[in-house]
Amino acid sequence: MTSTNCSVDAGIRYVLDLKEVKNTDRGTVGGKNASLGEILSLGLRAPSGFAVTVAAYDALLEFNNLKPQIQSIIDDMRSESSDSLECAATQIWELFEGARYPPPVERAIRSAYSTLASALQTPEPFVAVRSSATAEDSAEASFAGQQETYLCVHGVESVLLYIKKCYASLFSPRATAYREEKGYAHLEMRLSVGVMQMIQSLVSGVCFTLDPVNGKRDVIVTECCWGLGEMVVQGKVQPDRYVVEKATGRVLERHVAAKPMMMVRAGLADGIQSGAAAAVDALTREVPVPAERIQAPCLSDEQLQELVRMAIDIEKHYTIPMDIEWAIDEETHQLYVLQARPETVWSSRKAASRREVLVRGLGASPGRAYGKVRVLIDVQEIAEFQLGEVLVTTMTTPDWVPAMRRAAAIVTDSGGMTAHAAIVSRELGLPCVVGTGKATEILRSGQTGDCRWNAGCGATWHPRHRRRSGARDAIVAGRPHWGPCAHHGHSCVHEPGRTGKDSRAEAVALRRYWTNACRIYSSELGRPSSHVHY
Repeated sequence: MTSTNCSVDAGIRYVLDLKEVKNTDRGTVGGKNASLGEILSLGLRAPSGFAVTVAAYDALLEFNNLKPQIQSIIDDMRSESSDSLECAATQIWELFEGARYPPPVERAIRSAYSTLASALQTPEPFVAVRSSATAEDSAEASFAGQQETYLCVHGVESVLLYIKKCYASLFSPRATAYREEKGYAHLEMRLSVGVMQMIQSLVSGVCFTLDPVNGKRDVIVTECCWGLGEMVVQGKVQPDRYVVEKATGRVLERHVAAKPMMMVRAGLADGIQSGAAAAVDALTREVPVPAERIQAPCLSDEQLQELVRMAIDIEKHYTIPMDIEWAIDEETHQLYVLQARPETVWSSRKAASRREVLVRGLGASPGRAYGKVRVLIDVQEIAEFQLGEVLVTTMTTPDWVPAMRRAAAIVTDSGGMTAHAAIVSRELGLPCVVGTGKATEILRSGQTGDCRWNAGCGATWHPRHRRRSGARDAIVAGRPHWGPCAHHGHSCVHEPGRTGKDSRAEAVALRRYWTNACRIYSSELGRPSSHVHY
């Protein structure tokens, strides 16, 4: 790698302690770091650490003359092609891999890590290395999962390596596709990186200060699991779910799920359950949850109420609904805020009419759309995905974003309303059903579908009709429904019946009343004559 002899302004700060930054410093340390600094300024408990500023990112690009090389790769890229996105990302990563830090930047990072080690009273503390882009976690776009986060990083040499990995992830296929979707210029996006104390989580989760499914602002909704929270975000377990009334603290809903797996630090897994551990990457492992915890609730009543109070305090400070990541430390049992960002997408969409139930799940994002089903199990298959199809898979990760951008709707076997598929679907405005358990088994590629919203319908599959050919067309759909629903679950896969005409009074009622579940349907009649209603 050829580097330039660029001058470095001695007045530029390449590293800032998180206690020094606030939400107004987004342009310097990115949205994630700025928000975490704001949380610390409120006196709430959050990890200690430092932010490698966007000035350090700019200096590395200049020192290694990377901007024109990256721009050339982007100019040759075709954003509609998954293969082209992947090829561009690989080339750009190779540029960052070979890049050298400007000496002042490297010195600043080494010094900051040493200071953090002294504060934590350990020579080489485990840290999380987290991307923090200048446009992320705003009220308009969350950029959820677009850039990388690396957990359980150990030692300053590893920190330097993973900071560069974060830089390169700014040009990953999913991040590039997302910027194309949102209209952001690729090289105008700048990246800060947060290096912060690694909380060894007993329990972790995601908390919303509204119901992200129906927009009700009088409740706190949280989902959580044992161990590191990536299992919730990635939808790898069905999380515990709690809904609490803000005004009274009354628990309105408490769902305790079976949680057979959890994610922990690799060294911990190797020391305790090396034979049973499944590799996620070099830093973390998925391991079986101890038998006595699988069906046990993650939170006690006291912990839940502390979480609710913390969430309300954060919302009051920001004056808008918030999406909060949190963890309870395994040793101290103290609650930490890991991230707080505005809840970016919620809108009332319309609902579904009664149909044959094929699959039930959680209606995680509202809307109605039409398309053919495409069942994909492996992210390597996304090149097969066509514009306007209904994506049916076990669960998405950020690597699925190029396909999600082209989807009419998304259906997953696992995950909750705070899983990656749910969050990104809400932001992209796509109807989404998660946690169906068996959609990839029941639905088949090539079935046609229409995705809509309806009032908490769902229960079981009720076959009504069979096509003479024995085939079944799938619909992710439903007309708005303002009265009590005949079912009592969440989101479903149905068979549409023959619907009568809507009266004017019903049409007015349908506009006035909306509710919060998605259905997937099978159709004997084929594509509805009208398939988009708002």
